Amino acid sequence: MKILKRGKFFFISIFLAIVTTLFFLYQKQIIEYAHQNCRKFLNQINFTLQKIEYDHEVRYCLDFASANLFLSELDRPIFYIDIDKIETVFKHIDCVENYKITRVLPNKIKITIKEKKPIAIWQDSKDNFFYITDNGNIITIKNPEFVEHFIIFTGRNAYKNAEEILAIMQYDDEIAKKITSISYISQRRWDINLANNIKIMLPEKNPEIAWKKFVEIDKNNKLSEKPNKRYDLRIENKLIVGNN
Repeated sequence: MKILKRGKFFFISIFLAIVTTLFFLYQKQIIEYAHQNCRKFLNQINFTLQKIEYDHEVRYCLDFASANLFLSELDRPIFYIDIDKIETVFKHIDCVENYKITRVLPNKIKITIKEKKPIAIWQDSKDNFFYITDNGNIITIKNPEFVEHFIIFTGRNAYKNAEEILAIMQYDDEIAKKITSISYISQRRWDINLANNIKIMLPEKNPEIAWKKFVEIDKNNKLSEKPNKRYDLRIENKLIVGNN
């Protein structure tokens, strides 16, 4: 009996060794055969990518149109879609705040995107234009259609402090609507440029106080409606008027 058991064990060991050897010799062919049959099965039950759905209104990021590169994934089995590849694309789009990519069975991929919110435009020393976000970063302008709706900032590092000065400008909505551009002078103080070639020069310290004083004077004197004027508020408690 012991000899018989040893003989069975020997033949089983030989059989397993042959199977293991054959598997390693034909591993690629076996895996490919399995993949092919899996694809056929998923095709038969309609588990292939038919639609890429965006939960997002494209406004400032034309790069989202680059998602067309995923059209090559259409008709592939839904479980074979490389989600990591899609995520890599969105990681490198600077106007994307965050995103979520999910498979929706049987045949759809859903991409949910939140854009960074532009608050203004920054023009650099080489006349390149960028959106300024509410956290003081800049993003590449992909959709020029909306540029005219924003105030343009100039000056080195102006974008880093744009949100602060824009908040000060909101003290009076009517004058704020007339602002065409804002200049950051020597990275220290601001010049506010209104329509009709009007410039308001704010001081380095307490610009919000100077701006409020200008607004109060403007209510009675309509300074913001007089073209080609320069209003210098850099000296405390003084308003110097000149031609611009």
